[in-house]
Amino acid sequence: MRVVDGNRLEASTDHLGSRPLFWSRHDDVVIVATSLQDLLSLLPHRPRPNVGRLLEWLAYSVGAGTETLWEGVRVIPPGHLLSADRHGVRLQCYWRPESVPDATISVDDWVERLAHAMETATRRSIPHRPYGVMFSGGLDSSVLARCAVDLMPMRPPLLATVRYPGLPCDESPWQEAVVTGMDVAVIAVTQQPFDPEHYVGDTASSAIPILRPEPEVRALLERVREAGVDVLLSGAGGDELFESSDVTLEELVLQGRLRELLHWWQGGGGLERLQLQGRRLFGALVPGVVANAVVRRPPPPWIPRAAAAAHHLDERLRGQRTRPGRNTSGRRRARELADGWASTGAAIDASTTRSSGVEFRWPFRDVDLIETALALPESLRARGDDTRWAQRTAARRWLPPALLERRGKVHFDYRYAQHLAHPFVREVLATSHLAEAGLLDRRVALQLLDQLLVAVDRDITTIPPLAGVLWSIVGAETWWRSVNGEAAPAR
Repeated sequence: MRVVDGNRLEASTDHLGSRPLFWSRHDDVVIVATSLQDLLSLLPHRPRPNVGRLLEWLAYSVGAGTETLWEGVRVIPPGHLLSADRHGVRLQCYWRPESVPDATISVDDWVERLAHAMETATRRSIPHRPYGVMFSGGLDSSVLARCAVDLMPMRPPLLATVRYPGLPCDESPWQEAVVTGMDVAVIAVTQQPFDPEHYVGDTASSAIPILRPEPEVRALLERVREAGVDVLLSGAGGDELFESSDVTLEELVLQGRLRELLHWWQGGGGLERLQLQGRRLFGALVPGVVANAVVRRPPPPWIPRAAAAAHHLDERLRGQRTRPGRNTSGRRRARELADGWASTGAAIDASTTRSSGVEFRWPFRDVDLIETALALPESLRARGDDTRWAQRTAARRWLPPALLERRGKVHFDYRYAQHLAHPFVREVLATSHLAEAGLLDRRVALQLLDQLLVAVDRDITTIPPLAGVLWSIVGAETWWRSVNGEAAPAR
């Protein structure tokens, strides 16, 4: 942020909105702040909740756009510059991700280019003071940990990790494989019980709902601060950059990838991923007909129809369809980056930094690394059963065999699902104030909870979507009570 010529304010976000800026206008005064809490404290009065945006949150769909959960408070979009003077407020885009795959580069050169980009991004993120790496044992955080040690052998990072012995989400074997042979300090905590009192208190001190409770991370950050470290590198963003997209039929047809099409057909299981419905084939052969088609997502059943209609939720959930053609997957990836997937997570991380005193940095959100990854041909992203072949091959110089041979990844939704078994959750839903306001169907929410608790014991494959949806509802409910000065049952 800066003041130009004494009468014009300029403020810009980074390319992905990883360091979000919030702004509001009151009469002739424009206020810009790096956190929602700070901005709200500078306003003459607290604004009302933005119910339309809250319904998006309840629908588990907050991401694009400039609205926040507060009326009249907006976020500067990723890659944009805000200018404010006596003529008004203007937003100007200075950068937008574009996917232009470069097939002229050999595979070996691509591997070298990716390795160099990841190394450069890591180097740029390392501070001049003690730092650490938030280390799970997955591909991205393992790359950061090993790369940082290679770059700064005399000043290695502290590795901060969570372990879940005996649970499906435990990554201890891969963590040990990465740490073996490295002279680094490791701080590890194990699973912690869900504490409703902390959850309610953290919500009250935050300007946004808590997406999900992470008592283990809370305990870990306390240990990190005690060790004298206040900067952690995070592997967030690697999935979005390097994971191969589901191949669509129009891409195979328009790119002439007939051998791959035959392979998927013979494999049987690939039919679902290829989306072989007739409408997709029609879209492939007649792209102009569906060029302006949109993805329509109906409001979810736990949001009452009257509330959805009153706040035009169907319009809010409408997503623009990527124009069929060559490089559909790459252009979809770029569009999702431009929509600001980082901003909501960054606002949550900023709240965590505020309460813990630990700053997060994200090397995989480095602009040069992003542009390199977006130029990577889709055909190099995956090979065989490895959906991140290009990145994994580029990381061979750092990773041990166990990580190079690993396929798939562990998700922590199982642990988040376990927290939902706490009596606090059922009581919050059963006494929902959002339901009293006509914004939530209490019966459907309780049915989702019952379904989730059955899945925890029997079928963990259904947990990921359910756990996220339920915590978005519980988080919104707890936040709504806090905003309206109403106590949640913190016990």
